[in-house]
Amino acid sequence: MTIKSEWHIRHDGKEYPAGEVVSLPADAEKRLVDGGTAEYVEEPAAEGGKHIFPPPEEFAKLSAGEQKDHLVLAGIDPAGKAPERLEQYTTFFEEQVTALGRTDV
Repeated sequence: MTIKSEWHIRHDGKEYPAGEVVSLPADAEKRLVDGGTAEYVEEPAAEGGKHIFPPPEEFAKLSAGEQKDHLVLAGIDPAGKAPERLEQYTTFFEEQVTALGRTDV
């Protein structure tokens, strides 16, 4: 899911301006919505509702929550440790995405 807040949001050292639609880990989104700071909004569709998967180099720079979100969207049960998640994602990216010649699924 995604949320929108009338307030600035700071999560995992990253700031999001007020009014921006952001996607955070589910527990963080729930905490903000339950606290009245944000509201759930429909996720913007990327190219007709498809999800854009970043290359493994960019995936490695994401927060743990963002990495897990990408893996779940890829149909993968995320590993607990970052190196294992990167290995899972790289395998997925190479086998599925690169084989199709595209990064949207």
